[in-house]
Amino acid sequence: MLQVLMVAEKPSIAEILANALSQGSCHMKVSRTSPCRVYEFLGSFRGQRANVKVTSVLGHVFSFDFPQEYNNWDSVEVEQLFFAGVRKVVAESGTKVVKHLAKEAAGIDYLVLWLDCDREGENIACEVIACVKDSMKSTPVIQGDKANVFRAKFSALTTRDICKAMENLTYVDTNQAASVDVRAEIDLKVGVAFTRFQTCFFRDKFSSLDSKLVSYGPCQTPTLGFCVARLDEISKFSPETFYFVVVTVRKENRTSKWYSTRGKIFDRQVANAIVERIRSSSSVLTGKIIDARATKERRKRPLPLNTVELLKLASTRLKMSPHRVAQVAENLYTQGLISYPRTESSKYPSSFDMEAVLSELERTSTWSPVIKVFRKGNQLNKARQGGVDKGDHPPITPVRGVEKGSLKNEEYERVYELIVNCFLSSIAEDAVVAHQQYWMSLNGEKFVFSQKKLVEPGWLEFSRSSNYLDSLHVNSQIEFEENESVADFTVSLEEMQTEPPEYLSESDLVEMMEKHGIGTDASIPTHINNIILREYVRLSNERRLIPTQLGILLYRGYQKIDPQLVSPVVRSHIEQEISQVASGQVDAMSVVEHCLNIFWKKFLYFREHIELMDTLFQTVFTSMHSSGKNFSLCGRCNRYMKLIEEKQNRLFCVNCNDTFRLPSGKFHIMNGNRCELDSFELVTWVSTWGRPLVICPKCYSDSSSDTLFSDPQWYPGLGCTQVSTCRSSSCPWREWHQSTIWLCALCVQQAEKTKPNNSPGVVFLSPRLSTQIYCNRCNFSLKFSQVSVVQVCPVEQTCETCHSRKLLLERLPNSVRQTGCIYCDSQFLAVLTRDMPRRTFRASPRPFRTK
Repeated sequence: MLQVLMVAEKPSIAEILANALSQGSCHMKVSRTSPCRVYEFLGSFRGQRANVKVTSVLGHVFSFDFPQEYNNWDSVEVEQLFFAGVRKVVAESGTKVVKHLAKEAAGIDYLVLWLDCDREGENIACEVIACVKDSMKSTPVIQGDKANVFRAKFSALTTRDICKAMENLTYVDTNQAASVDVRAEIDLKVGVAFTRFQTCFFRDKFSSLDSKLVSYGPCQTPTLGFCVARLDEISKFSPETFYFVVVTVRKENRTSKWYSTRGKIFDRQVANAIVERIRSSSSVLTGKIIDARATKERRKRPLPLNTVELLKLASTRLKMSPHRVAQVAENLYTQGLISYPRTESSKYPSSFDMEAVLSELERTSTWSPVIKVFRKGNQLNKARQGGVDKGDHPPITPVRGVEKGSLKNEEYERVYELIVNCFLSSIAEDAVVAHQQYWMSLNGEKFVFSQKKLVEPGWLEFSRSSNYLDSLHVNSQIEFEENESVADFTVSLEEMQTEPPEYLSESDLVEMMEKHGIGTDASIPTHINNIILREYVRLSNERRLIPTQLGILLYRGYQKIDPQLVSPVVRSHIEQEISQVASGQVDAMSVVEHCLNIFWKKFLYFREHIELMDTLFQTVFTSMHSSGKNFSLCGRCNRYMKLIEEKQNRLFCVNCNDTFRLPSGKFHIMNGNRCELDSFELVTWVSTWGRPLVICPKCYSDSSSDTLFSDPQWYPGLGCTQVSTCRSSSCPWREWHQSTIWLCALCVQQAEKTKPNNSPGVVFLSPRLSTQIYCNRCNFSLKFSQVSVVQVCPVEQTCETCHSRKLLLERLPNSVRQTGCIYCDSQFLAVLTRDMPRRTFRASPRPFRTK
């Protein structure tokens, strides 16, 4: 019997696939060690009986990173990053996935990949193949008659679409997968090089610059450029006053405004002269209707919905950020409610079954009345001319109806409703608007009056777009006859001013990014979100993007040094080359080398002329030399360093011109005690939860670089340094470091939930109270009872299950000595007094995982 493994991109999709392909007869394998569920069923594959397993990954399994030696900011010259090798490392969520895939692929004959049908999906497909190649019965073959790896292409998670994809399996597109790697390598090297240089240059120079990273991104920075460019348009705008000559006509207790056919008049004297000439008529002043025209205009229904249009509409109508809309749409897709939400197509393929979608919606009580109204007044239309079928996925449509109030929250309800209404609008009849225009002659001047009336609502009945309806100026009709005399009126002058353009809205920015080729339909929301998180722009109540001082200065600095760094043209050119890689026209490595060579030269020029940007920063931010208060002694020059208590606490030595980063909290002098390693004066750090720890500013700053907490060799230091780097055997504070046990389980648990940037703390045995255990970062603590002696065992004696250092206990009253782990050994749990539930500190059998 054949053994077949199918891999989806998310666990929820794997469940849907298994149920659809097995007709509901699959069963789930329960495993506490596997991060993804596995579904099994008996079926057929390529005409033979097969045992089928369906599982998933959790997005990307690998990510690009520099080798370890390049992650030290102080020891590596920044320009070396452009020529450094890069490696694919296991992603944050991929450590257990790699082992899971290798285990489930043991002895399989065929691999079927059900990843998202875009470039990212092709790239993840290649990552899955890399994980299972050593476990499969034979070497993976991805094309040809002997292929044992197949690719399923689908656009919706309905049983019909899944079965159709299964019947038409294809192959992995390695060119598209390579294009993702090209973009990732270019963005990594360029972004890290510029960001690292800028951050090191500015962070330790200005005390009021609170940003931890002064980042640059090949997509992020042109996105910021659009926002600042609009600010420039606003600041340069000079308002002008203009005038309309207006006649207000009263007829049958209703009024209408007639405007002079001269239009805007920018000279007040000319406008006043026209009004006076009309009013100064010697005879009885009357107007005469000299012409009347009635026309009808068809307002075309909108094009089918693609990703960019969804982001724009949701931002405008629902007041939701593009980043959040993308997340909600992705979740609706994985629930099988809408089609794939990342698509460039705005035209339904000829095979698209609109009737099936309408029937699904009609089954619900919420949408049944709407569909009945639709069927009564509309014929099914394939959509208006002008759309484009990109061939990746069809436009975004609902695939299953849901009752109102049954979704997760209001955001999900509103996005789903928007998608349904956009689908109905795209296949409904065009709207018809009647235009009625009249021309009147008044003492030689011509005036015009227009009114509109909605004749056939068509698609507007389903658009739910009040702004669009308001733009029609629909009102009750006032009838006039040709040659009719008008006597009841007043003539006046209406004064107005030209208005500056508004700040860019999220919808405007999405449109501009798509127009200039900045990012993809999947990454555009991320780039917008990044410039908000970096505080380069702030979001107003009307969801408009207003540049901050930091964002403006960066943009101005780039413009002064090299305008192409913020120009969308460069990124657009890169995206074109990446598309050529995806289509197989260009070799991937040649594109990487070409693009990196361009940015390397730009970086060298940027570094040589950084003083141009520095001059701009000096006009806004306060320098270190004029900030802070004298605090502790420098170990190099023996002079007082300044303590700068800002968003990022720092100590600055004016004499050495050096900066040392400090954690958040309060600081006190340690009465002249010095670090025996570097002679810097020690300080007491009182953390936000009130627990004091000793810190050497130099040791702490040297050891506070970002490190992955999942690395089993990393022991965060208790204050001044790390266990593995402290070389002073006579340091009076060393005993605190020698009592380190392992990572704090509570910190790890919080890190898994919130994914913070800070690494978790460690628990240690207090040298002062030998029966007390603390965490050096959170308020987690444990206390032994009925124990006389507690000692930390040597570093080499660690728990095989969770890697914690073992403890030696001497229990009362019999003085029984025991060695074990505080997380895993039950006899230790029995003598621990705790303020928290056991589940917050008890470790699971797997490393770095708590229950």
